[in-house]
Amino acid sequence: MSQTDIELPDALEIPARGWLRGLFDRGALDPAAQMDTAVAAIRRSRRPEYVAVFGGKGGAGKTTTSTGLGSTLAGVMRDRVAVVDSNPDKGTLCLKFPTGQSALPLHQLAGRTEQLRSYSDLRPYLLSNELGLDALTSSRHRDPAADGAVYAEILDFLAADYRVVVTDCGTSATSDAAREVLARATQLVVVTPAQIDGFYALLETLDELVDMRHRDLIGDAVAVINGIHESTSVDVDKIHADLKRRVRAVRRIPHDPHLAAGAAFDFAELQPATKVAYAELAATVTARFR
Repeated sequence: MSQTDIELPDALEIPARGWLRGLFDRGALDPAAQMDTAVAAIRRSRRPEYVAVFGGKGGAGKTTTSTGLGSTLAGVMRDRVAVVDSNPDKGTLCLKFPTGQSALPLHQLAGRTEQLRSYSDLRPYLLSNELGLDALTSSRHRDPAADGAVYAEILDFLAADYRVVVTDCGTSATSDAAREVLARATQLVVVTPAQIDGFYALLETLDELVDMRHRDLIGDAVAVINGIHESTSVDVDKIHADLKRRVRAVRRIPHDPHLAAGAAFDFAELQPATKVAYAELAATVTARFR
């Protein structure tokens, strides 16, 4: 997928600060300036966007992708961006945020949203990172209380305070939580590792979504091939081509030592090529924002 696949507006605005501005200053994102496209698209839109992130198997990198995409958007937006742990089975989103914070698990917010009068009332439930991304996270243990109705209430509530809500979903598209996410999704991101078994697992998830009558969502989706290493023996180009026949666009995230460690997500620790890859992903997703 080349940079020219993204339509660029006539006038572009360069981010004023942060690591992303540094990439522009060094020319790393020129000439296409993908994140300028993302910023322009986001700021033209008025309605909330729900970006659902699915992977075919555990370890595909969907939680890292959710955090990276959300962080990239939060770093340049004037409005708030949130990521929600929508995996009812031992979600790990909390591990992607800096330590030393505490937050109530999201299921405790259920039934209480009408009592919250301001953003500050929501703060006890949130984790945040250095780029301003907020996270509503699950308990590290499966919680039967976190059913579909809980996610429905929370996602609808967040629309009042957040321009973009990224949902880090489980591996099943048929769970009650996934159904509520998909009912609201305006964009779909699907993630596979640069591995054959992960790729086939993702194809099964896509088939599930077709069976659930989400063919249009798939056709407009963005696929991510995650953790591509220079020494890989997998034919990544073939995976890319096979996915491109089913989705709108395919983006590649290179192997990165910081991401491979599985610790809290810190953009300052990423390789320059990885930062650019997330900028390209964000621009591709926001190209369809309303």
